[in-house]
Amino acid sequence: MLLRQGMRRLAFIAVVLLAGLASNELSAQTAACRAACDRDYGDHPGRFSACVNQCPRTRPQARPQPSYSGGSSTDWNYCGSDTLGTSEERIRRCTSLIDSNLSPEDLATAYINRAQEWDSLKDFTNAIADYSEALKLKPNDQDVIARRAAVFRREGDHDRAINDYNLAIRLAPTAENYQIRCYGRAAANRDLELALADCVQALRLKPNDAATLQSRGFVNFRLERLDDAMADLDTALRHKPGLAPALFIRGLIKLKRGDATSGNADLAAAKTIEGDIADVFARYGLAPVAAATPAVAPPPAAAPAPAPAPVPPTAAADCAFSEVHWKSVETIGSVAAYLDHLKRFPNCAFADLARMKIEAMKK
Repeated sequence: MLLRQGMRRLAFIAVVLLAGLASNELSAQTAACRAACDRDYGDHPGRFSACVNQCPRTRPQARPQPSYSGGSSTDWNYCGSDTLGTSEERIRRCTSLIDSNLSPEDLATAYINRAQEWDSLKDFTNAIADYSEALKLKPNDQDVIARRAAVFRREGDHDRAINDYNLAIRLAPTAENYQIRCYGRAAANRDLELALADCVQALRLKPNDAATLQSRGFVNFRLERLDDAMADLDTALRHKPGLAPALFIRGLIKLKRGDATSGNADLAAAKTIEGDIADVFARYGLAPVAAATPAVAPPPAAAPAPAPAPVPPTAAADCAFSEVHWKSVETIGSVAAYLDHLKRFPNCAFADLARMKIEAMKK
């Protein structure tokens, strides 16, 4: 009898330990996934939320888990949910909890959850206020600091965003934190050599990271080092097709160089992925401009104009038809159709999207 009880006790302890290990591993995966979502979609609350919803589910990382020190369970269910009710309803439930008698830990949780809802509605002022209240209760919480920094950046308050990134790096000098400060400085168009150093450090910690290459490409674009910027952006898109900021910046560079066809195709591809990306970059002071066309002196009046020489087809000319072909491919939606598009237009803007679709359909 004693032997059986001892065996049962050992089995129970083993289950608890394994569960704890699994939970820790899942929490680490969720944290890494959330960091990737912020890198790729930090300027787009809706897409950021959709990305986070695909991360491994550990509620303490996605939304803090309360200890239920006060308030109704129904209010907590809504306030801690991504799906129950509308954002307005979830805000009302969180407000009810904030107005009740909660422990400091649970009060911080309610503020964080409400801030996320304000952020999803692009009410940046209230989101920042709630994150700041949470930080009064949980000083030096890296996750809350990073969330507030992202809202500052989306709002266009680059000074306070970079201050928060500085604090995040002091608390956790990770590749992700160096990368987002690099991108934040590029968005602000300041301290660009320091931004490059941030990206270099991020790449030392995490080599060939697509988000960091995209950020370094953005910095090089700001510095007018267009060849370096193109190299970084092309490499980032090879590692991770469908990075909308990389496509958008590459389109700006192509327009700057006079390649209107390919540049506009990149911009169109970026907008297909993130519909409001032009608005985001406009807040950074960047907007597409018409490609420069070199002036051609008219021929002398007395001399007849020479007959134009036939123009051989070029990659840019081919790309002029890629968007039309892409629309038909999207309608068909088969692997064969995407492969056909890649074969016809391997170097045009929608090629990266085609590769991404093919990879997704093969899984």
